[in-house]
Amino acid sequence: MKLFKNLIAKTKSKFKKKEKPRKIVPFDNSKYYEKILHTLKNERAAISIKFEQSQDPYVSMVLDVDHNRQFIIIDEINSELGHKLACIGEPFVISTKENGMIIFFHTRVLDYGTIGGISFYRLAFPTHIEQLQRRNLNRLKIPHDVFLNADFLIPRHGVVRAKIADISLSGLKLVLPRNVKSIFEHFTKIEHCRIISPFLPANEFSLDIRYCGYDLGTQKTQLGCQFSNLDNTGLKFLSTLTQHLQMPPSLRDN
Repeated sequence: MKLFKNLIAKTKSKFKKKEKPRKIVPFDNSKYYEKILHTLKNERAAISIKFEQSQDPYVSMVLDVDHNRQFIIIDEINSELGHKLACIGEPFVISTKENGMIIFFHTRVLDYGTIGGISFYRLAFPTHIEQLQRRNLNRLKIPHDVFLNADFLIPRHGVVRAKIADISLSGLKLVLPRNVKSIFEHFTKIEHCRIISPFLPANEFSLDIRYCGYDLGTQKTQLGCQFSNLDNTGLKFLSTLTQHLQMPPSLRDN
């Protein structure tokens, strides 16, 4: 831990020498944003990084927060493509979960340094952090007049279509019309799940399977799943979809 702190101190010192003096312009909620970032740092929480030029999300963590000089430092992105995009200053979205909320914000790499073969990136301090409150994560049951399906590929079993029974900004429940529990007991993740909605163009997600059970009464298999590596595009899709589901039937198609 002492060695880790020394590395961060050296990195901050290096950035300080390179940085030109500039006027710090205060912005609304800055103290609250600082608190969120410090929580991510102290808990060493994983953060998801999504570039517009890459379909795959990358993972990192917040190493340090400097509110006075308006920057944060994150750990090296464990991907050659992600590292290159970061180093050229390509904008990206950081998303994570904190205290039951999904938070995300736009930023980019200002500069970076390398110590002991490990890179650290200095990011622009976020001027706005989007938050999806806990109350927005409640599961919504799909109305009987709405057909919301999910298509995904299961190795050796081909493409499977499941009905979505409920959905929220954090996860969903899939229902299959037969006993396939024995198949899903061998899987913990669905890499490419395509949600097909009558309101929006189809969108693809990655799911972690949290529960698998067979209901003798309905003779259907139920899968409880959680969204993983959500990016800004996915969050907007789910937010718009859940808004449609809460509308009166006469307004859903408008």
